[in-house]
Order: sequence, then structure tokens, then C-alpha cells
Amino acid sequence: MRKPLAAEVGGLHGRFLGIQLARGLAAFAVTIFHGIHGIALEQYVGHAPFQWFFSFAHAGVDFFFVLSGFIIYIAHHADVGDLSALPRYVWRRVTRIYPIYWVITGFVIILIIFRPGGEHELDAEHILNSVLLLPQSRPPLIGVAWTLEHEMLFYLAFSSLIIGRRLGAIVFIGWTCLIVAVTIVRPSNELLLFAGSRRDVDADTTVRLERADRYFVILEAVLIALYELHLSAADSTRSLAPPRKDAPPATAEEYEKLFADTERALYAVEFFKTRFHEHIMRTVRTLFYRAAPDSRELALLRAIFIEVIRTIDRITRGKAGGLQR
Repeated sequence: MRKPLAAEVGGLHGRFLGIQLARGLAAFAVTIFHGIHGIALEQYVGHAPFQWFFSFAHAGVDFFFVLSGFIIYIAHHADVGDLSALPRYVWRRVTRIYPIYWVITGFVIILIIFRPGGEHELDAEHILNSVLLLPQSRPPLIGVAWTLEHEMLFYLAFSSLIIGRRLGAIVFIGWTCLIVAVTIVRPSNELLLFAGSRRDVDADTTVRLERADRYFVILEAVLIALYELHLSAADSTRSLAPPRKDAPPATAEEYEKLFADTERALYAVEFFKTRFHEHIMRTVRTLFYRAAPDSRELALLRAIFIEVIRTIDRITRGKAGGLQR
């Protein structure tokens, strides 16, 4: 079974600190953007203070999307081409988005209903599309949840990779071509607009995200992801230094002694208490044979296991002595 890429390159949370920091900054920038424009509403301040300084913050959406796609691939790399992993993938993605979103959407629906004339603003189709985050021609009940609609689209596209590599390649190549086509020519079909990830900014919107700016932001996110992946993969590509001292290959007798000491140590720590002894030892033997330690390295491993046995024995005798007193 193939290891997740996150494990191969050092762990998702342990190594990709730059990615996590960049995602946090992107989310913070989007929060600032919405906060500034919320203050600008007539019922509050009536204008957006420091808008000139925070006008860049809207770019955090595209930045966040790219990094999130990178994280999804890292987290589910081992699932690609493994159809049996599809239910687990769907469950993890759905439970990550829907529960808290449904709670907040429920509160919004209640507020709309109890607002004077609010019951006329709701219809079953809009509620259903908003609750399920399906593509639609108008914003969802929670306006900012349009980003989650695109997130769910990406989850759906990525699931094709889990179903099969060839299917996933076809889906992502086709999707890329659609995005390029929609960027060049604006289609009249709303579903194509949505699938092509084209967001047209209304004329009365205070801040616009020009195409060149979007591409620059997306390129920055891609470069950060590639740089982090390069840093995290350094250990796997690093050449190992040769041993300081030459030693002959380990003999069959030395291997058997190592296996015996390993088995005694595992018994001492009660490792076999809930595991099948023969299967574990067969795997251990395979592991050591594949590592092919020389006699000096093998002696070091034996010394470690022997010390484990002696330490457990000292602890056990100490407890027995304490009970006798």
C-alpha cells in the first residue's frame, strides 16, 4: 500500500508550515476585505476606512483556492486510483463543509423568515441550492458561501482521480480547457460560467480584481506550493553518507540472534498482547533483510533491544521489591 504523500515528504502539519501560514494569511485578508466593506454600509460608518490599503485583500480568495487544492492532493495522494477509498474521501470532505454551514444557514433562514416581508424572499429552489451548495445564477443565502460552491466542485472533480487515474486525467484536462475557454469568451450559460470559475464583478463594486492580477496571485500561490514541496522532499532526495567504518555483511547467525533479541524485547513491552505474533515477526524479518545492515550496524540494533529487555527487567524487579517491603 502506498504511503500518503504527506508522510513521504515529512508530514502535512510538520513540514508545510509555509503553506499553513499562507492559508491563514489569505483567510485573514478575505476577512479584512469583508469587514471593511461591511463598515462601508450606510447603517454603519458609510464609507470604507483605509480602503486604499486593504484593496489587495480580495486576492486572498484565489490565493486560498490554489493552496487548498494543493493540500487536498497532499492529503489524498495515496487514494488516487483506489476506488475503495472513495467513501472515506467523500465522508471527510462532506463532514468538513456541511455541518457547520448548515447550522449557520439555518439561522439565516430563520432571520429572513422573521424579517418583515422576508418570507417572500425565500423559495424552495433557492433554499435547496444554497443548502447543498449547488451552482445557481444568484448568490446563496449566505452570500460569501459562493466560495464553498466552487470548493465542492473541486471536491467532485478530485473524486474522479480516486475512481481512476485515467478518468481523473480526462476530467482535469477538460476542466482546464473549459476554464481557458471561458476566460477568453464569456458563455451565456450560467453553468458553464460556474464550471469555468469565471466571476464577473458588477459595475458598482468598489474593488475589481483584474485578470492580470488574478493570474499573478494564482502564480504566487503555485510557486509557494512548489517551493514548500521542494523543501519537504529534501530528506527523501538527500544522498546518504557511507558508513564511517567498513564492516563485513551480517551473517545468518547474527541475523537470527537479532531476531531473537527483537522478539524478547517485544514480549517485554507486551507488544504481542493484542497482535498476532507470527505475522509481526515475519514482517520484522523482512524489514531487517530489506535494510541489509552490516555486522556493525546489526550489533548496534541488538544492543538497543537487549537494553530494552534489561530496563524492563529492572523496573519489574523494583516494583516487586517495593511490594515486599
